[in-house]
Amino acid sequence: MLNRLDDELPVLAVCTIALLIAATTHWPYFFYILLRVLLCTACIFIASKQYAKRRTLWTWTFAAIAVLFNPIIQLRMSRSDWMVINLDIAAFFFVD
Repeated sequence: MLNRLDDELPVLAVCTIALLIAATTHWPYFFYILLRVLLCTACIFIASKQYAKRRTLWTWTFAAIAVLFNPIIQLRMSRSDWMVINLDIAAFFFVD
């Protein structure tokens, strides 16, 4: 288990902290755009690592999160909906 997380642990930690900050505080819109860029990039990185290790379920899971947070074609939801999603994904990153 630890070998799998060697490269990904710092990335997941930074993403978890950013998601918790986004879910519990109110920031300017620019912060949330940066959050999208960070999460999309991090999830693509982790998905590619998982693909190289032939872990299909993890590859698709992180790819789906990357699509959810992609900064180009954004999903529009209310702030309360994003708060729930941010907390859920932060918990997922923490447990993973």
